[in-house]
Amino acid sequence: MPINCKKARVGVDTETVSVNASNEEFLLYRVIVKGPTPLFTLVDAGNNALLLSSEDGPVQGTTDTYERIWPKPADNVSTHTSHTIGFQFLGAAQYTYQVEHHRKNAPVRVLIDIDYQPTAPGDSCFEDLDVVTF
Repeated sequence: MPINCKKARVGVDTETVSVNASNEEFLLYRVIVKGPTPLFTLVDAGNNALLLSSEDGPVQGTTDTYERIWPKPADNVSTHTSHTIGFQFLGAAQYTYQVEHHRKNAPVRVLIDIDYQPTAPGDSCFEDLDVVTF
């Protein structure tokens, strides 16, 4: 649900996912930035935890791609939470946000694949994914 920005392209937009973390399932979050100054955060609202931000730096070998696997061994895992990403368009021209569900012995399922663009300088937008774990 963007606020003050537009979804320029929507490949997939899933609202809820169930993750069996005890069976080696995980989510892969990816943000690809076009523009010089990214500003974004991905938070786990149920645990009040920062999962990924532009401060983490890009994936090794890239200048524009940020990734985070969830859950990591140190993460608190609630049975129900919300992972919310927020983007600000202070220097970036576009964000591509992707979420993949990786399951043992199953194909990767793309949950979210969206390009966001501002409608005016300084715009911001948010996208929420409800996460149920068992």
